[in-house]
Amino acid sequence: MSEVRPDAADTLSGAAPLCAAAAAGHRRCAEILLRRGGGGGLSGGSSFGSDVHGRTPLHRAARGGHWDAAEALLKEPGSSLQLDKGDSEGKTPLMSAAAEGHSGLVELLLSRGAKLEARDGEGLTALGWACLKGRPQVAALIMDQGADLAAKDKTGEKLNVALITLEIKVFFQMVNDIFLLLRRVSFMTN
Repeated sequence: MSEVRPDAADTLSGAAPLCAAAAAGHRRCAEILLRRGGGGGLSGGSSFGSDVHGRTPLHRAARGGHWDAAEALLKEPGSSLQLDKGDSEGKTPLMSAAAEGHSGLVELLLSRGAKLEARDGEGLTALGWACLKGRPQVAALIMDQGADLAAKDKTGEKLNVALITLEIKVFFQMVNDIFLLLRRVSFMTN
């Protein structure tokens, strides 16, 4: 019988079991794998820590919106080194969470020290990704954390983030006001 290795990478994706567990949001499996493998890949460069695209387990949990799995990974010694680690395109876990609209994960990553103004290979920040992917709640959250509204991409072009995010905030306030008004009308008619 062959030895079971928690750090053995999948031959197709290059992802180790920890990456797969994080991508699927299986916190308990991730915790078991971290205990068995010692979390060596979180602070080192082994296959235990990333797939062929350079995505770490934290990237995969953030992209999938798996708060519990991300929290388990962030409890591991050396996990702070993964907060701002870019994948093969330079995208950090914070950018992945922002692009997918996972506001809870954005808050978690920022609370653990993720860099708000980190840039990917194209020069986009988490705010740029939230705006590009149409994630208004995340964009508003990132703006409230003090994001640079005059950010430029790698070509030096302004991202027009300020106008987009301002419109988003105004839109959300209008929607909230309409919702409150409809609740009052519904309450009064019942």
